[in-house]
This record gives sequence, structure tokens and C-alpha cells, in this order.
Amino acid sequence: MSRSKSTQLQLFAFDPSHSDWDKEIVYQLNIPEIWKKWVLQLCKGNGEKEFALEKRIKPLGEKLKSIFPDLIMVNNELYRGTKKPWLIAIRPLPMNTLFILVKAWFFKTANEVRIPQPDDIDPSDFQWSTVTVGQACAEDSVLCYSLVPSLVAHQFCQSEKTLRLGEEDEPIVLKFSKVFAAREADCMSQPIRSRRGEFSYVVRFCLKTRGGEPNRQILLVSFGVRRIITKPVNTQKIKGKVHSTLLVSIDNPLEDKLQDDNVRSFASFSYRRQGNLAPYTRWKEGLDELFFDLLWGQSFTPEEIITNPERFGEGCNPRVIIVHNQQVYRSHLVGTGISIEEKRRFYEIVAAEFSQWVPLAPIPFIPAPKPSHTSSVKRNLLPSLLIPHSKEFVLEVWGPESLYDEVIKALREKKYNTNSIVEEDENSNFRLVSPSSNILTLIRRERHEYLDALDPTYGTDAYTHRVNYIQRTLEAAVPSKQVTLSLVEILPKESWEKTGEGADPKLAVREGFRRSGRITQFIYPESVQEDELEVEEEEGKSNYKHKVFNCILDLLSDAGAIDGKSLFDIGEIGPIISFDLIHVDRGIFPILTKLDQGVLYVRGEGIVEWLPLHQAILESHRLKSLGLYLNQVKPRLTRWLDEQLSWEKLHTGAFTLLIGAHLRNKGIWALTNDKVSKLLNPPIAPWIQEDPDINVIRINATDELPSYGFMPLSLSTGIYSDRTSGLYYGVGTKGVSQRRINKKMTKLHNPSKTFQQPRLVEYMPMGNADEMERERLAWAVHHLREMCISFETTLKFPYPLKMIRSIEKYIKNKDHEWDQNEAEFV
Repeated sequence: MSRSKSTQLQLFAFDPSHSDWDKEIVYQLNIPEIWKKWVLQLCKGNGEKEFALEKRIKPLGEKLKSIFPDLIMVNNELYRGTKKPWLIAIRPLPMNTLFILVKAWFFKTANEVRIPQPDDIDPSDFQWSTVTVGQACAEDSVLCYSLVPSLVAHQFCQSEKTLRLGEEDEPIVLKFSKVFAAREADCMSQPIRSRRGEFSYVVRFCLKTRGGEPNRQILLVSFGVRRIITKPVNTQKIKGKVHSTLLVSIDNPLEDKLQDDNVRSFASFSYRRQGNLAPYTRWKEGLDELFFDLLWGQSFTPEEIITNPERFGEGCNPRVIIVHNQQVYRSHLVGTGISIEEKRRFYEIVAAEFSQWVPLAPIPFIPAPKPSHTSSVKRNLLPSLLIPHSKEFVLEVWGPESLYDEVIKALREKKYNTNSIVEEDENSNFRLVSPSSNILTLIRRERHEYLDALDPTYGTDAYTHRVNYIQRTLEAAVPSKQVTLSLVEILPKESWEKTGEGADPKLAVREGFRRSGRITQFIYPESVQEDELEVEEEEGKSNYKHKVFNCILDLLSDAGAIDGKSLFDIGEIGPIISFDLIHVDRGIFPILTKLDQGVLYVRGEGIVEWLPLHQAILESHRLKSLGLYLNQVKPRLTRWLDEQLSWEKLHTGAFTLLIGAHLRNKGIWALTNDKVSKLLNPPIAPWIQEDPDINVIRINATDELPSYGFMPLSLSTGIYSDRTSGLYYGVGTKGVSQRRINKKMTKLHNPSKTFQQPRLVEYMPMGNADEMERERLAWAVHHLREMCISFETTLKFPYPLKMIRSIEKYIKNKDHEWDQNEAEFV
């Protein structure tokens, strides 16, 4: 990837302020008061909380979405008492059909909760009204963030789109259907068939604001694919405890005109593997009878759909698309992502469709601070690794002799940033290639019963029993003399579920080893094929050896090793403090890190002193939570952060604070878009806003960032800014699996390839700094994203924030599966 002063970053986003979208006519329907009171009693009369009420009434809304393409908004939050209508549509939906569907849902729900159905209503109380989009949004300021993208998506799907990828390629005609997602509006093309399988292009719209520009709404556009399962699946073999998605579109048998394929709308329904007896799958929320009326009593279960997808394919009613889920189905012969060429073409299609929406202007490249000639020579002489101490490393290999041999091969043959990480003497002894020249001693350990499944006879105490057993029987390492790293071969989680011998022991093994003074990293046996880590075969490298080497780098990273050249690139910036929250089953833990002179230190509630990273991991049991629930800890969290930053200011003086924009949803309101400004630090502490010695940098890697490309078309890296908004956009380097993907390759012609564009991250330096200083701070953050040695690519978060996740691994004692998995968008 290259950096060029002439290259400009093009955010795939539009400014709607010059369009007439607010004058568009829509139709809204308010729920009759009798019905609303009946719905609300489902919460009050049965002890259900508000969110449980929303889950109860949501299936009715999803059912309507799957039937009516003209529907653009359903309000499931009737309990909030806002003026938001129940339904909004492009044109009025047929009242007779709607009335029948709602009455059927009343009948089903009343039987379930054993209460009478609501009284009949006067039809005059149930009528559509005309309103402009602007008027609807004026009644509810939040409504526009769901209504406008849905309106745009509806318009996009009304006509066929022609995709032209090259002068010699035949244009492909695409028909898009609307898919209702949780927060965005998706347009999904008809399935594209290839010899590797089927996939659909996806165009996603969402409306957001930006930091420092709270009154300026921007329409973001992202592009990707959904991979589709078309062959029958043995449901007994799919992974359990994870929700996956079926997209359902159904014809309305009460109407003469049925849906055709280019005006369909799809609703998302979740299902999961459940139990060891057939049927092996079930709906997430008991939806088996939801379509009973429309299908004239026919059954409609995920088991029937997954085992016989052809019955629900094109031309069938209902039309169901089985969306691939990597966690449930593991592999798919179609790779993830689309090419930069396809993204550009789709952006041009969107721009032509909505010509009244003004595209955001291209953003110029910001050159990095220019080093002196002496500095450049010095950087080239730096080793790849920097170790913050001179202690000996002991690398224990818990597994078969083949794994031990693979570790030695990886150390000898694999390279990090083109350099070996070890030197080997004539006696086959290893030293790390670092100024500290640490000894690295390898010890092979036989597989132990520590690594067997948790004994089910101990019930809920199985975890504690295994941890205590390891602590009693495994000789303790001495952290003051050496750093002990354990590479442990263990079976994947689903393997324990299939054998039925007991629960996955990983978390208990990690905690037991920690108590015995060891930092751990797990690796699956070579026979287990994983799809999460892919290395191109053309590179001539062993996939397994690559995994082994990455595990070694992970262990060294947890022990404090960093990329030396990235540290040099940062320059003299002083201490860098970072703050984040770890939210696990044991509670909410506030964590601070400090990068100072190449050493990362950690502290948190319960640990008042700064501890080096590896020591903080081994003493993570000292960390205390502020409470179990976010609403309970918010006031205490604000006080805690104020106290910690005040202490650091008193003892350190000037420092830079890195903080993620995602924390605005976790009680740090000062980070919201309407409160941040490049001229002042956010008021996360009362005194910090105008402190001249402190610069706060907000790191934004949320869904506020759209897809992007470059002008001219290229694979570039670096920092881009308009130099007026105070926002800087960092584009990192490609991952190792992408190095043989060139800019001319496309998903259409290379469906098996994985296309993964480097992550776009927004930096917002704030406080007392001029433009040159802000650029220097932005580049410092960018280099911090390259400092972690565990990855051969630029990370999502800067190193001091990223390594808080290493602490998290040792705090949690329970793995939580995703509560709901949105339809794949990759």
C-alpha cells in the first residue's frame, strides 16, 4: 500500500441538507387507544419489564415487514409514551388485511397470557393520515435516524441497477429487495450464483452525525455481501447456543396481487440450535404459529427450512433466505467482503440514484511529521521487538511432540516484519532479538488432565474445582525471576459439546495457570480446521505454523513486547493514558493504562499502583468491579475517573488521554457528538476541559464511519483530514491474507477470495493545540495502532486501548454467546 500526497480519501457519505427529503409525503398510522392499553397490560399485568414487552410485540411488526414492501417503519416501543406513530408507509396499507392480521395476533397472544382479547374498535379510529417526513421527524427528533434511511432504501429498491466492473465485462443487472435490520436499512440483491456458492450484494444506509457537528446529519452508505446457504444442512451438526438469521418474505393471500421478486421486503427472524433431540433448531421467540393464518395452518419451522431450502427458494411462498453464519456453520466456499472496485461502482450507482444528495468532498492526505536524516537512519537500525525488561522467558508447550517441533520451526523460519524474532546459538538456545536480549527457554509439557472437560458431577462448582486443582498441583512459576508463557493445545468449545463429556475447560485452565504464575494462549490441534485465520496457499507457508507463530507473538505481547519501530515513529509525546471499561459477568471494571518510555502499565479499581502489563495480568484478581449493571455504576464511574485523572495530573503533569467514542453509551456523556469540540477537552472531569497540559483524543471506530475509497482508485494508507472539522481519518495497512489481492480483482469474478479493506478509524484530538500539533497527535495515534506485535496489520484501536482486552481474558469466568446475531454483512 502506498502514501501519496495526490491521493484523496472519499467517504461514501452524503449531505442531505440540500435535498427535499423532508418534503416527501408518507402515511402514518397511530395505534388505537384501546389496543395500546391492551398491549401495555401485557407488561403491567404479568410482571414483565418494558424490554420484555417490546420482545413480545416485536414479532407482529416483523410479520408486517415481511408482507408489505411499502412499510418503512414499525414502532415496537409503545410503552415509551412518545408521539411516534405505530406504522409509517410509502402508501396506505390495506386496512382490511391489516385489521385481520392484528386480530390474529391478539387471539394468539391472549391465549398465551390467558387474558381476554381487546374490545372491538370503531373503524374510524383506525385510519391512515398524510404527513411529510419533516413533520414526522419534528414530532420525534430521533425518528429521522430510522425513517430517512428506510425511505432511501425503499426508493433504491424500486428499479433495477446495472453494475459495470470493467470495459471488457458484460454489465450485470441487479434487482434489490429491502431488508429490515436493527438500526440500518439494507438493500440486498438477488442471489449471485457461482461455482463456489451463492451470495448477494448488500447496500446499507444509515443516518448519523459527526463529532463537533451535532446539527449536521450525514447519510452513510456501506457495501458488502451476504453469503447464502442453498443446500440442505444436517441440523444435528450445527453449533449451538448462537443465534443465526433467516430472512423471510411472504405473499399476502388476502390480496389478489402477490409480491414479485423485485419489490419484496424481508424481515429478519432468529433461530438457534437447541438440545440433542430432533428437531434440533427452534425460533428464538416461539414464532412457530406467527404465520399460521397466512399459510392456512401449514407449519413453518427453522428445521423445515434449513433441511429443505429448495422448498423456500425463488418463486416459492414464503420466500426464505438462509444467511450464512460463521459461528454456526463454520465455512463457506464464498469468501467475505467485496473489492474496492465494486464499492466504488456501487457508490456511483447510489450517487446517480440520489443526485439531489451532495456527496461529501474528498479529503486530502496529511503528511506525517518529517523525521531528520539522522532519525531515519536510527529507525532502520531498530529491532522489531522491544521488551520492557531483561527477565528470562520460559515458553511451556502443553501438547504433543508435533506441536513442540512446530514451535521450534516457527521460531526458526517465521518472521515478524521481515525480521526473525530470535537468535539461536550452536547449542540450540534461543534469545529474543531485542535490546534486552532476553533468553527464551522452551519446555515441553505432556498433556495433563487439567485440559479435560470440566467434571459435570460438580455441577455449578466444576469451574472452581478445576481452578483449585490446578493451583494445588501445578508448580508455581516465580514472576520475579522469569516470565512463564504457556502455549496450551486444547479442543474447540463445540468439541466438548459434541462429546457430552462435560463443559469447555478453557476459562478454568486460564485462571488456574494464572494463579500458578503463567500467561496462557490456547491453540487448537492441527487436525482442527479453522476458518477465522486464513493464509494464502500461494505464499508457500504452513497455515498451522502461521497459527503457532501468531500464538507466540500473542504471548510475548501479553508479556509487554511491542513493535520498536512504531514506538520510534510516535516521537516524544510524553505519557499516554488510556481508559476503557471491561464489562463481564462479574461486573463492570474500570481500567486505565499508561504507555511511558515504551512500557505499558495498568491500574484499576483495586490496584492503586501502576503495574507492568504482564504483572497486572497475573494480579488481575485484585481488580474490583464498580457494580453489575451500567445504570448503577454511572455516578460512581464519573467520580472514579475524575479521581484517577486528578491523581495522574498531580504526579505526572502533562499527558495525553485516549478514550473510545463507544463509552458515550456507557455513561461518559461528555463524549457524545454534540458535546465534543476540537477546541476544548470534553468535560469528563470538571477541571480537565481547559487544562493546557492535557490533550484528550477521542477514538471513533463505531458504525458512524461509512465505507470509503480513494481518488484515484488505489490501495493507500495514512491519515486524511479536511483540516477544518478537527477530524482525522486513519487508514491502516492490509492484513497478511490480503497481500495478494490487487485493486483490479472483484468478488463477482473471484467469489472464493476474501476481500478485507483496512479499517477506517476516526481520531479527534481536542484541547489546547494548534493545527500542526493536532496532526502530530493524530499520527501518534495512528502509529499506536501499529504497535501491537500480535497482528501483521493495523489494529482497530491504539495499542494502550487494545491491550485492555488482554486483561479482560483473565477477569471473566464465563463465556457469553451473542444474544442476537444480525444477518451477516461482510
